[in-house]
Amino acid sequence: MRPEELKELIVTLRELNASYKEMGNAMKGVVNETRFLKRLIGDPNPEAQRSWLIAAGIALIAFPDPTISDLIGAILVAAGLAKSRMKQPSIVDAYKAFHGTVRELNEIRWEFHTL
Repeated sequence: MRPEELKELIVTLRELNASYKEMGNAMKGVVNETRFLKRLIGDPNPEAQRSWLIAAGIALIAFPDPTISDLIGAILVAAGLAKSRMKQPSIVDAYKAFHGTVRELNEIRWEFHTL
């Protein structure tokens, strides 16, 4: 190998090393964000999904009237989460409670229309 080729090879290897370090740092950031997101999503808590306080609070938040129903709804949701003694509320719990409440409201609306 000629000295010029060897110098080019060294420069290329240094650039490759720098790009590998950059990729490693990016992957480390992805891992850290994934850990945080996993804690935020959490495991579903069946007790929180059956709480009437959470259901009533979500109904007040989802279908607000011009009064202070958002505030009362948030208080009811917080009370339902505290009552079910969740270690940490998660997105899964809120998602399932919201869909359960919407399903119940649709059933009530259907029953009202069939009268």
